[in-house]
Amino acid sequence: MYWLLFRFYSRFLVWEKKFKWQYVQYRNGQQLHCMSIPDIDSSVQIVFQTSNAKLTIGRGLMVRSNCCFLLTAQSNVKIGDNVFFNRLCSVNAMQSVEIGDNTIFGENVKIYDHNHKFREKEIKITEQGYKMAPVIIGKNCWIGSDCIILPGVTIGDNVVIGAGNLIFKSIESNSIIVSKREVIDLNNIS
Repeated sequence: MYWLLFRFYSRFLVWEKKFKWQYVQYRNGQQLHCMSIPDIDSSVQIVFQTSNAKLTIGRGLMVRSNCCFLLTAQSNVKIGDNVFFNRLCSVNAMQSVEIGDNTIFGENVKIYDHNHKFREKEIKITEQGYKMAPVIIGKNCWIGSDCIILPGVTIGDNVVIGAGNLIFKSIESNSIIVSKREVIDLNNIS
């Protein structure tokens, strides 16, 4: 297995310009691991807010315009082979997001592995910190446009999620989630 390892030092800046990534914010120590040269639109933003963040990309990644990858804290984002992000998608990680091979995302899909704490009424929400849980998306999934995936969700392999769904619970493999929030078992479809 051949890996390209790019550390965010001056060498990476040359690689960044060569592939026309418009915006990568970094400090010393962040890492980007690529299995092959990704097809990333020039408007895509990859933002590393801490030195311990890590992004691993498999072969054949394609990212269309205006997507954003935000990695904070000690986040670890792993993207499998042949993954496709349509326009305006975002991956927001403070802990862990893992996306399986051959998974595709419609426009404007949002993935969060964290959420604000808000239980303490006497403290501002912005001062209460975050609740974090990993997000795992299996292989061969299709996440429709305008879906939001929240912390702690595990989506199995071969799952189709219809447009506009809020995913706050885990989904078993071989399922279809439609806008009525119904689950259809693929094994029962003739």
